[in-house]
Amino acid sequence: MTSELAHARTNEGLRDVVDQLHDWWFDLDDFHWDAGSQQAWLMLYPTAPAVRAKLASRRRLLIRNVSAVVIDDEARIGHYDLNTLTSRGDTLVLESGFPLRVSCQLTGPLDVLVFEED
Repeated sequence: MTSELAHARTNEGLRDVVDQLHDWWFDLDDFHWDAGSQQAWLMLYPTAPAVRAKLASRRRLLIRNVSAVVIDDEARIGHYDLNTLTSRGDTLVLESGFPLRVSCQLTGPLDVLVFEED
């Protein structure tokens, strides 16, 4: 079962999203963007990969209205924590505590959701 934990349509609403995901971990290879549906999504876990297999808890970040994605991965380590999520004009930027920035170009209004996944 999936349950919605946060839904941001404003910059202020992004705080709720970050509160649900700050310091959660993800694999950059699991970042997906579908140009047809203009959606990007990412699965996050409360711990680093070495412990992950023992945990059932995971959350999905869904970003709507995405027309393009630019990934600047200076660290090249594959596994990252989510540090910030900010909206700058028509770009939503996800940043890790490591040198990683994922920029999502938006074609419509800000629409970001977090779901708890079973």
